[in-house]
Formats: sequence, structure tokens, C-alpha cells
Amino acid sequence: MLELKYRMLAEMRPHLRPLGRAKLLLDVETAIIEEYRTDLLDADVLLLGQTRVLRNKVLHCDFDVAHEKLREMGIKLMDGLVTMVNMETGDAKPLIIGEKGAIYGWLVQSAQNGLFMQAALKFGTAIALVNRLLSLG
Repeated sequence: MLELKYRMLAEMRPHLRPLGRAKLLLDVETAIIEEYRTDLLDADVLLLGQTRVLRNKVLHCDFDVAHEKLREMGIKLMDGLVTMVNMETGDAKPLIIGEKGAIYGWLVQSAQNGLFMQAALKFGTAIALVNRLLSLG
């Protein structure tokens, strides 16, 4: 939904319209920030950038980096809710942020510690901000 809102906002302005279909969402975001900079606080600009990156990490199943991005945004997520087992050695250890693990392990960890809920809340905040910009025309 966030990407759709960005692209709709770009298409509202004739000179930004070509960016509505830009391949990189960063290009759309950059143009929007330049266009509406006087209506945005520095915290708004930071939020837009952070949620774009977070969206990419969640969408592309890069859950360990999504955990890191939420932590950078001040959201505390618990580590160690999932135990990773090495089937060859039998060694078991909790999955901790920054460690590489199986995608399935990070998926379960993300569901258990609220990553998806926290990401959705951040996306909602960013969407509300873009809706405010949409209302400016």
C-alpha cells in the first residue's frame, strides 16, 4: 500500500508523473521529498526513507535485516525466541539478531517477536503521512 500511495502522489503532479512508474521506489520517494520538502519535518523525511527500506526487507524475506532496521527505528524486538539446530552436529542455539540463519527460522522468529506487527504500524504511520501530502494536492 505504501508503494501505491507514493506512486499515486507522484502522478498527481504533471512534472512528477513519469516517476509514478519509475523502477526504483527510491527515485519516486526522492522526487516526492523534493516536491513537498516545505511540508515535511526532518523526522518525516527520515520516516519515509526508513519505511521504504523496511518494506523492501520484509517483502523480500530479508527478515534478519528487517529486525535490524526496526531496531534502528527504536523498536525493541526480542531475540532468542527460536532455537536453530544444526542437523549435522546436533548443536542448538537461539537465533540472535545479526546472525545468519535459515529463512524459515527468521520467519518464525519474526512472527513470534512482533516484527510483522511493528512493521505494519510503521507502514501505517508512513501511509498517513503520504495521505496528508495527497490532501495538499
